[in-house]
Amino acid sequence: MKINSLCFNEMLKYCTPLQIKKQVEANMHCSKVVFAPDKQKLTLELKDDENKLLSYPCVYRWLVLKDKVVSILGDESLLNKLEKKEINETSYYVLYFGKSVSGKTRILSQHLRGTIETSTLRRTLYSLLYNTDPNATEKEVEQYFEGTYFEWLQFDKEDEKELITCIEAICVALGAYPLNIEGNPHRMLIKGKSLMELRGSINKQ
Repeated sequence: MKINSLCFNEMLKYCTPLQIKKQVEANMHCSKVVFAPDKQKLTLELKDDENKLLSYPCVYRWLVLKDKVVSILGDESLLNKLEKKEINETSYYVLYFGKSVSGKTRILSQHLRGTIETSTLRRTLYSLLYNTDPNATEKEVEQYFEGTYFEWLQFDKEDEKELITCIEAICVALGAYPLNIEGNPHRMLIKGKSLMELRGSINKQ
C-alpha cells in the first residue's frame, strides 16, 4: 500500500513534530542492500509490490552496522548520540535521512549505483573513507554500502515535493543524523573536522 498524503497533511496540522516523526518511522519499509551477481551491481532486497512502490515520492533513512559506523566516525562514543534500531536481532545505527520524488531513482540509481558527482550521500561517504585512507576509491564506497539497510516511506501522489520536504525537515531537526548537513542542529565533528571540511578535502586530491 501507499501512504495517504491527506492523512499526513492532517497530521502536520494537529500532531506534534515528535508524533509525526514517530509515525513516519513506524510506517517505513526496510530493505537490505545486497550485491546482485547477475547484474554485477548493488540493489535492494524488495518484495514484488515494494519494487513498484519505490518509484513514488518518499522519505528514507540509511542504517549501518556498529563496526562500519565506528570505522568512518572514528569515535565509538558518538554511537550514544545516534538513533539505533534492531533488525533481525542485530543493532544498526541511522546515519542519514533523505527525501526524493522517486525513491528508486535516488536510492538505486544515485546512491547505490551512481558516482560521487550524482549522490551527496555517496560523496559524503567517500570523503569519510578518504579521510581514513587516502587510497580509498569508489569501489570501497560500494563495499561499504553492501549489507546496510534503507528504510523508506512512500506517498500516494506523484507530486509531493512540499510534503516530503516538510517531513524531512521535521525528522532531521528531531533526529541525530551525522551525515546530514542542511537543517541539522546536531552536527558532529568527525575526527575533529566538519562534514563540509571533509567533503572539501576530496576536491584537493
